[in-house]
Amino acid sequence: MKRFVFSILVATGFISSTATADPNWPDAFRAAVTPTDTSTTYSYEQVSRDKDETLLTHFAYDGRKPDGVRASIVSLSEDAEEYREEILTSLNEDDGDIWCDDFADAVKSDVKLTSEDATSLTYTFTPTDPDADDMQRKVVEKTVATVKVSKETGFVTEIRYKLEKPYKPVFVAKVSEMEVSGVCDVSAIGRPYIKRTEFKIDLSFMGNRQQDHSIETVEKLVFY
Repeated sequence: MKRFVFSILVATGFISSTATADPNWPDAFRAAVTPTDTSTTYSYEQVSRDKDETLLTHFAYDGRKPDGVRASIVSLSEDAEEYREEILTSLNEDDGDIWCDDFADAVKSDVKLTSEDATSLTYTFTPTDPDADDMQRKVVEKTVATVKVSKETGFVTEIRYKLEKPYKPVFVAKVSEMEVSGVCDVSAIGRPYIKRTEFKIDLSFMGNRQQDHSIETVEKLVFY
């Protein structure tokens, strides 16, 4: 069951690879999700804790290391330790993807401007994950993605995926609630990154219910 929870969280994380933005998207949204520089070398640490502040995972990423071994595990909870190799493989496949300006390939449907105020523009769309397996992708595509863009900087400041109603990706599993929210900050080089991500999920798998609420933070971000 925990393996299923882990796969869902991986699928709904804000993980992407560089893709071409659709010219039909609103100009501000298209500019916000199109990175101008992806060549910078950097390192950071990422820490995940549950709602009671208990450590779940702590890993380090160093872009100076060879491809495939840039991520290393610092510490894991007792439950997560069982999936050490799976977690490490996933981290290295993500290859340090912490950016808020590079998720054009995560957009499945037309992007719509849903609200605007003096400081920001808010867009919604149906997300997807082209790298996920069929079940994971179906769950992602049942959520609604909301992205807030700052008028002052032109950067994404918030990202949220939210399941609008319960969904059964397979006969033995039901996702009753799922929400993934990311808060972005501007790094020392002026590129926005996901500083804080909050995960909430309530699911049943083969008759067993699992509720998870965790917060993941990016710390000690350094550029070289």
